[in-house]
Amino acid sequence: MEYYFQLQFVRFKRLLVASGVHPAIGILLILAGFLAGSYYLFYRVDWAAWIFMAIGLLVISQLGNKHRVEQLRWIFPAATLQRIRLLENGLAALPFALFLLGQRHIYFAAFFIISAPVLVFMRSPDRIGFIIPTPFKRFPFELPAGIRKAWWMPVIIIFLLVKGIQVHNYGLSLSAMILIALTVMSFYAYPEKVYYVWIHALTPKAFLKHKIRTAWIGLSILCLPVWMAICIAFTDSIWVSSGILALGFVFLAFLILAKYSAYPHEMSIPQGLLVGLSLWFPPMLLFMVPVFYRQAIRQITPYLS
Repeated sequence: MEYYFQLQFVRFKRLLVASGVHPAIGILLILAGFLAGSYYLFYRVDWAAWIFMAIGLLVISQLGNKHRVEQLRWIFPAATLQRIRLLENGLAALPFALFLLGQRHIYFAAFFIISAPVLVFMRSPDRIGFIIPTPFKRFPFELPAGIRKAWWMPVIIIFLLVKGIQVHNYGLSLSAMILIALTVMSFYAYPEKVYYVWIHALTPKAFLKHKIRTAWIGLSILCLPVWMAICIAFTDSIWVSSGILALGFVFLAFLILAKYSAYPHEMSIPQGLLVGLSLWFPPMLLFMVPVFYRQAIRQITPYLS
């Protein structure tokens, strides 16, 4: 088991080197980004603890996807695999729990400490004998695949929306819409196989427009009902809600361009930092969107020619 974690650490360092960043600097940047983003979230959002908890659960759940666990099952005995998964989930939950403790959200931190080992024993939905329906069967493949992986997110979103309306807390209800946008953005965070680009009989520009349009349709289907409920419950904040929804569409399109700017590889650390800075300071989008658009055209042209 020790060798497994040593190997994962070596792979992580090689990933940083391949991204053009020294491992020590990369680790410091990741820690600084996590702390800066977390403090900013808690500074700007009243109910940040709920959003922070949802993000942490999303990170932990990714460690237990079926494909990854099946690979580990071929390598390790059941008892060893269980210990590895417990330790992995605990390490992933630790920074979230410590930050919540630092913000004096003791109950949320306790929930993380409890949920980390519990998620190890939860069965993934792709092992159940039925298919979870989605409204995206005509829009493969990111949207239906993403929804089925994040099957538990609607529960949190509905709770935030309804609870915010009940207590008349605009920020809490708004966090439900923001969480939807972040979840959809996560569907487009990683590059697909080359085949799924090559099969499109489109020019590079048309391909990017198709991807952005499809993503916007998915975001509209998921976000508009929540947006309408918020506008009805908080009529004084319609323009604010509409503005944040519009930013969600802009950020989603920007992330798609950023993904294909590095295709077929994942985004490098410097690219990821530029994306994070642009999301934190939206005026940067005026400069970064054209840059990522040109890079995306250049990267996908060989696969669509």
